[in-house]
Amino acid sequence: MQTYASTAWCGDRPFSCEFAVRPPHEERLPVPGKAWRVTKTLLMILLIAALVASIILFGMAAFGSGLRLSVMIEDPLFSALYVLIAAIVMVDVVVRIDDKKQSQLQANGFQRRASHRLKSEAARLEILDFECRPSSRSALLFFRSGDVRPSKWRKYISGLSNFKGVKWDEEELAYFSPSSFQGKMTGVLFVCWPIIVLGWPIIVLHLFYLDVDDINVIGYAIFFLLSGGGVFHSLIFKKHYHDHGGTKKFALNRRTGLVTLYESGEEVFCHRFIDFNCYFKQEYFGGRTGWVRSLHMAYRNEDYPYDHVVNLATFVSNTSARAYLEVWEIIKCYMNTALPLPESLFLASRRPFDPTTAAYDSEHETSPLVTSNMSDSEFQHLLRKVDDVDNECRQTAY
Repeated sequence: MQTYASTAWCGDRPFSCEFAVRPPHEERLPVPGKAWRVTKTLLMILLIAALVASIILFGMAAFGSGLRLSVMIEDPLFSALYVLIAAIVMVDVVVRIDDKKQSQLQANGFQRRASHRLKSEAARLEILDFECRPSSRSALLFFRSGDVRPSKWRKYISGLSNFKGVKWDEEELAYFSPSSFQGKMTGVLFVCWPIIVLGWPIIVLHLFYLDVDDINVIGYAIFFLLSGGGVFHSLIFKKHYHDHGGTKKFALNRRTGLVTLYESGEEVFCHRFIDFNCYFKQEYFGGRTGWVRSLHMAYRNEDYPYDHVVNLATFVSNTSARAYLEVWEIIKCYMNTALPLPESLFLASRRPFDPTTAAYDSEHETSPLVTSNMSDSEFQHLLRKVDDVDNECRQTAY
């Protein structure tokens, strides 16, 4: 069993964690580009409308001719294909320009999200403390994927290196970005699912009204294979989509007490956990947007607090304020080597390998509450008990 490093956090309070929130210097405040965001939104609406219309019109020309190319070309609706190609190219151009602008803003220490805009007049922004208030069950309700059924965990997740980007064991809590293949497949599935759900029934019904001689069998076979291949691949190889094969974005190491940030898989910044401040921000935008919240850590010994950011919102299970605050409590208890590991299926099989947790479990007969071999009914019963306790404490917490 490995031991903790000298830099590991044992629950001590950082000496400079209490101070007023200062806005960034005006000359350092990045401009998010409101004009471009409005232009991009309008362009995307027009392009998506053109895509949908051209797909429908081209589909009418293609399937109305039985996918016979010689007949299809003569149809006036065939020209919708050119509109479709032009719209796809324009969408790609707009996305590339937007990614370039976002990269420029991030290079200046700014993440372009409504919940991450720090303005001099920003309200309801606070720095959370480092006092540990351990809750043995909060990771089940508030941590991302914490309420996954044990049967599903054993069947699909236990053998993965990470689950939907989250790697959590006795040594580190890390987040991985999706691989480039997974990112592209997201777009493919976004196109294929509507075709299968809406298009296939209409096409199959239409085939009954065509003569066999009017049908290009090979063309239809290729269409069904192409449109359904991506969906069937995602259904058959579920584990591949759950395990993000991209690069590591950041890691919080329990054994060393260090927080490490990565770019393109390379370490770019590393400091102690207690050298960061945790910011919780919420703004009310009204309408359907409502409350927009963020939770992130930033290195405190820098003039501008967004130079090195760890986005903890990736670990939050829902959008309630309590969920964000509870995730911070979970992370503090995880990084505090004086406390046992939080109760979670992520950590159930790893508890014997952590010295503090192993000693705690040997001294307490009821620990751990969550085990990887428990039944779904036992797990659901535990979740209901946790939910009841949470409802009782909701009025007094925070």
